[in-house]
Formats: sequence, C-alpha cells, structure tokens
Amino acid sequence: MLFRPSLFFKGAALACAFLPGFAQPAWSAEKAAPEQVKALPEVVVTAAAEPAEVRKLPSTVQVITAETLERTGAETLSDVIERYVPGNGTVQPGAYSSVGMRGFRSYKSAGISLRDGVLLLIDGHRAGTGNPAAIPMGNVERVEIVRGPSSVLYGGSAMGGVVNVITKRGRGPVTGSVGASYGRFDKRAVDASISGGAADDRFGYAVGIQGAASSSYKDGDGDRYKNSGFHNAGAGASLTWRPSEDSSLSLVGAHQSIFDTGSPGGYYAFGLTPDDEVRNSFEYLALEYDTRFENDASLRGSLYSSRNRYDYSWPAGMWSGSGNSTYRGDVLGGRLVAGLPLWGFGRLSLGADASHMREKDYGSSVSQPNAAYDVLGLFAEHRADLGDLSTILGVRYDVYRERLRPTDGLASLHTDSRTFHHVSWNAGATWWMLDWLGIKASVATAFVPPTAKERAGDFMTGGSWGTRYVGNRDLNPEKSITGEAGLEADFGQFKAGASYFYTKYSDRIVTRLLPDYSYTWMNSGEQRLAGFNVHLDWRDSAEIGLAKPLEWLLYGNGEFFTERHSRDDVFRTALYVPQYSAVCGAGLGYGMVWLDVNARFTGRQYQDNFTSYDITEMGAFTTWNARLTVRPAKGLSLYLDLSNLTNKKYAYTLDYPMPGRTLTAGFRYAF
Repeated sequence: MLFRPSLFFKGAALACAFLPGFAQPAWSAEKAAPEQVKALPEVVVTAAAEPAEVRKLPSTVQVITAETLERTGAETLSDVIERYVPGNGTVQPGAYSSVGMRGFRSYKSAGISLRDGVLLLIDGHRAGTGNPAAIPMGNVERVEIVRGPSSVLYGGSAMGGVVNVITKRGRGPVTGSVGASYGRFDKRAVDASISGGAADDRFGYAVGIQGAASSSYKDGDGDRYKNSGFHNAGAGASLTWRPSEDSSLSLVGAHQSIFDTGSPGGYYAFGLTPDDEVRNSFEYLALEYDTRFENDASLRGSLYSSRNRYDYSWPAGMWSGSGNSTYRGDVLGGRLVAGLPLWGFGRLSLGADASHMREKDYGSSVSQPNAAYDVLGLFAEHRADLGDLSTILGVRYDVYRERLRPTDGLASLHTDSRTFHHVSWNAGATWWMLDWLGIKASVATAFVPPTAKERAGDFMTGGSWGTRYVGNRDLNPEKSITGEAGLEADFGQFKAGASYFYTKYSDRIVTRLLPDYSYTWMNSGEQRLAGFNVHLDWRDSAEIGLAKPLEWLLYGNGEFFTERHSRDDVFRTALYVPQYSAVCGAGLGYGMVWLDVNARFTGRQYQDNFTSYDITEMGAFTTWNARLTVRPAKGLSLYLDLSNLTNKKYAYTLDYPMPGRTLTAGFRYAF
C-alpha cells in the first residue's frame, strides 16, 4: 500500500519543519527511489542475536544512515549524537561527552564502561569506553541505537540501551571522497575516504581519515573560555576476504587521538580549571568471521581488543601544586554466535562471549587501585514468525571475576578478588494488525555490575593520612526491569511510532561513611522512570509545475518523561534526567540546492553543583542548526553550516557553556 497524503497534510507537515521532531538523511532520492526503499526491508544487527528486520522487532531502534553521517560532517560519534539522538547525555567541549537514554548514561570520562548505564559498541563489541568523543567516524557505515535493556545480548552496562557503530566493508567499484571546512573560532577540518572491491569482490577494502582543530570559543553571551580548543586526528580501515558468497573474513581497526584538550569550566567545576590539559587516545582492532551454511545455519565469530588512555595534568597552584595522572583501560575479548533453523519453529541463536579487562592508573596522583576483570557470558535467543506475529525470547548467564592489582601511589592496598553470577532475560512480540499498522510489547531485565574496588577494596588515597576505602563483599549488582508497549505505522515514505516504557531500577550502588570515618559501598535506593519515545520519518517529492520535482523530508525523535522518581537512603543526589529531549529537522531540495534545518529541545533538569555542594536546577533550552548545500557539478558539494543559529547560551553540563553561533564553510568531492 503506497501512502499519498492529501495536499492539506503535506502543507501541515511542511509547517512542522519548525516544530520538534527528528529527521533522517536528505538527498536520498538520488540513490534510491521511494518505491525501491520500500521494497527492501530495513535490517539491523544490534537488536537481536542475528540480523533482523526492524518491523519484526519489539525494540525501539533508531538508525543513523551513511547519508546522514556524510551530510553531518561529524569528527566524532559525540557530534552525531548531539545533533541526532535525544536523551540525557552530557556534552563538554573537547574530549568529554556521554550518551543518555531513558534516564541512564554512559560514563563520560576515563573508564572501561563497566559501570555504564548505556553501552557503546563497535560492530557489536564492547568499545572499552563510555565516551563517544573518543570514537572516530572516518570509516563508519551507520550507527544503530537500541533503546531499552540489552543485557541478554551484551551483558552488564546496557540498562538504558546500546549504541553500535557499524564500520564499512568494501565492495564494488572504487568510491571515495575528500573534504575540508573552515569556520568561526578557527575551526577547521579535513577528511578523506576510499573503498571498493577487487577480484569480483573476493577482496574488499575501506579506509577513512579525519583531522580537526579549534581554538578557544565564545559562548552565546560573548564570554570567551580559555583552553576550550582541541586538536584531534582519527582513522579507520577494514580489509575483507570473501572465499565464497556466504562467507567473509574481516580485519577492522580504528584509532583516534585528541590533543590539547582542556577544561573551560569554572574553577571548582568537577575539580578542573581552565588551565588543565587532557590528552586522550583510543585504539580498536578486531578479526571477524561470518559464514552461512546450505541448511541456513550460520556462524559468526570474532576476536577484538581496545585501548583507551587518558593523560591529565594540572598547573601549580591547584590543590597542593602541579601534578599529572594517566589512566589506561584495555579490553581483550571474543564472541561466538551460532544460528540454527528450527524448520517451522522459528530460529534459535546460541552465543558466548568472553573478555578480559584491565584498568591501570599511575602518575603523581593516583585515586583508585588497578583492577582486572574476567567475564564469561552464555546466551540463547529464540525468534519466530507466525504470519504477522513475530516473537522473541532470550536468556543470559554471566560470571564476573574481579580482582585488584598492585598499584603504586596507594597506601595499604590489599589485593583481593571476588566472583559473582547473574541471570538476565527478555521477551517481546510484534503484531502487524494491518499492512501499515503494528503493535509491539516487551519486558526485559538488565544489570550493572559492581567494580573490583567496590567489592574487594581496602586502600588509602592521599597517603597514610588520606581517606580509607573498604569494599563490601556482599554488594549486589544494580538491577532493572523494563516494560514497553507501543504502535508503529509504516506507509513506505512515511513512518512513525510511539511507545510507552516503565523502568524500575533497584540496588543502586552508593558510597557510605562508616563510624571510623572510612568509606564503603552499599546497595541503597531506587529509581522509577517512565515516559514515551516517539519518532517520525517522512520523505517525498511532488511535481508542482517546475522543471524538476520538489523534494522534502521531515524527521523527529523524542524522549518524554512522565515519571522521574529517585530515592537514595544515603545521599541527596541529582537524577540528571531532563523532563524531555527531542531532536527534529526538515529538508527541502530543488535541483542542485538543498536546505536542512535541525533543532534540539532539552527540558529542565537538575545537576549536582560542586561549587555550592548542592543541587542546581538547569532551565530548558533549544538550539537550532541550519545547513545549505549546493551541487554545482557532479560529485562536488559546497556547503554553509550554521550551528547554534540563535546564539543561545546553553550547557549540557553545569558550568561548561557550549560555543555560540558558529558559521562553517566547506566542500566535499565524491567519486
């Protein structure tokens, strides 16, 4: 059924270009007609153990496609999320950011993401960081975002959802692009990419590089913030061998370095000053094998590693003098998934993943002990299609062995280890009552594991006269259970949906002061989070008597909370959840000209104020962006990008204002 809205509906939707929503890439008509897009079902690889059609999954899935990534011109994953993904993440200039979904967040600073509520993945593997600013975009095909618990597939740290960066695999004729841009605050960037296949696509390759830099900026009030500039360089590449049509072996790598990154915030904000310097490097390497047998069974296996390093230094005069600290997090892991057809009874996937993770902290100031983790997860998932009804059931068993390692700079450290077990499960169904209308429902559990220092710690910070921390061997993982139900509409060019979710989050881990003035950790308090996710994607064209058709698109994606309840038996802390968050946009094109307008709406929220040691309310704000693209010749695009169109003074993180109005000009040549 092909949906052709009335002229009144078209006009009303075009007017909504200036209202909240979220959009997908523009100018896609050059690549595929709407009928062709409709004929090919959208398949994702993140929301199930094996690739699956979006319309058959009960999960709330958002896909940021290659066209959108190309048009965004983002240097890091953080740039993409800020413009296209709603949520309660935080953004600070330079190397600090996080992803937020449904009230949970990834950890924006140093860490292997063990305590994250949102998990970052690269090709389905743990990225080893919760900071999206550390992940380069030079060789990225698309980004898949799954909202809601994902512990059955990915273990701990996936309570609010996952963000999966899918890298490119080369095929077909040689294609590539080069681009450069320059803008206000001395903002400049260059990038280049090439990909293709050889020997009838038996071999494939893809390479992408990026570099960007910026000087200190001014906020919307015209105040300049020292040390807010940065320099980064990133690269990604893949080599693929296809011994047969149904098998492939790929080697994938990525690297990102961010230099001269400081902290432009207030003096006491998060313990950083405008003279601090942070250097961050991220490395990723994976070997992946994928095959499908004649009986429709499949096997996918991979080995991967990642390394995340932070170097942090502060000037003389802060606290007791100058100092430095280096953090390094390493992850080495493997994953194996076998898919088995059950001949009329659906499909069963059996999987296992194992990882070894290490954290090391060294320098003149060390605040936590070194730790190592060995994790084994076994999972099973059953999917079945019964006509218009699709079901999914999953269960996972995890074993965590955590241990502390010798650490220079910590007094009275006792190395010890602890082991704990956890079971996660999910269930869901999708029923397309009509060709264009479906209903979905699901329920799932998730968990966030405690760290080694929280369960096995006994150490002093600040020397023999410092603070003692003692682990709690009875500490339980943080746990959640989430129910979700909603409607989906699919008319080909027009897609929309809304779902209601309710999450009960318990056994929150907090610190507690003991009578002897040492600290420990305990399970205390809970959260209840409920609200709606909505999305809209509409693209179309019309013959209106002009030489060429008029093309347009509208898109929107929002997260709106109806309940944000938090209880903590020990400390009064902020929930860091805005009332609402929405991103939306519209595109209008004619001939060689295309105009994009994009907006982000962030509701009122509360954050911990480290200056007053209290909780501060942050007001709602809206930011607008616009981009004008002209194609004067085949393959050549010239553009003007205007960020923070209204010169709004705003901040995602308290005391860290973002840049004011920024105009950037650039070009891209694709071949």
